[in-house]
Amino acid sequence: MDIAEKYRTMLEIMALTPEEAYERLCNNGEKFEIGILLKVIARDAKCSYDYAKRERRRFLDGEAAISKRADWSYHYALNMVKGRWEPGEEIISKSPSYSYSYAVEVLRGRFPLGEKAISEHAQIAFNYANDIVGGRWEMGEAAISSHAKYSYLYAKYVLRGRSEEHTSELQSPYVI
Repeated sequence: MDIAEKYRTMLEIMALTPEEAYERLCNNGEKFEIGILLKVIARDAKCSYDYAKRERRRFLDGEAAISKRADWSYHYALNMVKGRWEPGEEIISKSPSYSYSYAVEVLRGRFPLGEKAISEHAQIAFNYANDIVGGRWEMGEAAISSHAKYSYLYAKYVLRGRSEEHTSELQSPYVI
C-alpha cells in the first residue's frame, strides 16, 4: 500500500462512527490503522469500555468519554479499575441506582457524593441504609417514609422496631 492509499484509508477511518471503528478493529484492521481506530473508538463511552474489556486493561484514551456516562463509569470502575474511579464519580452520583451499586460493589462502603440521589428514591434509600449505613439514615427517611412498604421494612430491619421517636417520621400503615 503506497502513501496515498494509506492517507485515503486514514481519512476513511476518521469518518467512521466509534461502533464501526470498533468493529473494524475487532476484524483485524491493518497495523497502521490501529492508532487511528483507537482515537475514533475513544470518542464513545460504550466502545471505549468494550475495547478495555476486550484488551483486559484500562483504556486511558477512552476514559474521558467513559466518565460522561454513569452506566459505563460504574462498569469501568468495577471491572477494569477494580476500585474507586474518581473521574466517573460525579456522573455516577447523579444516578440513584448506580450510586448505590458503586457504594456496594466498588467502594464497599458509603458513597457521600451519591447520597443525595440515593436519598430521593425510597427502595434504594432503604437498601442503602440497611446494606451500607447499617443503621438509621436520616437523609433517606423522607423518601422512605413516602412508601408504605419501605417505611415498614426500614422500621423493622434498620431501626429494629418502631420507637416513639421515629413513629411520627415514618408514615407506615403497618405495625411491627
